[in-house]
Amino acid sequence: MKRIGLLFSLLVVCSVTLMQAQPPAPKPDPALHKLHGWLGHWTYEIEYQATPMGPAGKSSGEADFRMVLDGFFMKVHYTEKGSAGNSQLIEFVGYDAASQTFSNPYFANDGNTSTSTLTANGNTFNSFGKLSLGGKQYMTRGTDTLSDDGMIATWKGEISTDGRTWVPWYEAKGTKVKPAAKK
Repeated sequence: MKRIGLLFSLLVVCSVTLMQAQPPAPKPDPALHKLHGWLGHWTYEIEYQATPMGPAGKSSGEADFRMVLDGFFMKVHYTEKGSAGNSQLIEFVGYDAASQTFSNPYFANDGNTSTSTLTANGNTFNSFGKLSLGGKQYMTRGTDTLSDDGMIATWKGEISTDGRTWVPWYEAKGTKVKPAAKK
C-alpha cells in the first residue's frame, strides 16, 4: 500500500510539474486588430471591366467577414449574382509577423484561386498577388479602403498578364448592413 501511495504522490507531482512547464497558448498578433473594422455582413455592387479573363459586367453580392481559428484568421464568404452568373468565393486573411504583411489566399466556385500579400496603412489595404484561372496565371493588385466609421468600403483592382502592363479589373462599393456580433 505504501508503494501505491508513493507512486500516486509521484504521479501527482510529475503531472503538476508538466502542467506548469507548458508554454502559454499562443495569441493572435495585435496587427490582426486592423482587420476588425471589416467584420460583419456587407452588401456590395461591383463593376468588372473587360479583361483577358472575360467581358465587362455588373454584379451585386453579399459578404460575411468574421474571425476564425481562435482569432488568428479572418474568413470572408462572398456570394455574387450578375451578368456572368452566380459565384461564390471564400477568402482568408492572416498575419505574417516576420514579413509584417497579411497573407490572403482565396478560392472560388469557378476553380480560380489567388494568393496575395496585403499591407495596411490605416484603413487602406494594398494587395499584390497571383490569380490562376483556366490554366492561365495573372498578376493582380488592388486597393481596399474602409471608411473611418467602418460602414462603407471601396475595392479597386487591376490585372496584368505580364506584370508590366496593368488594366482596370473591377471597382466595387460596399455597405456594412450588420456589424459583427459583440463578444
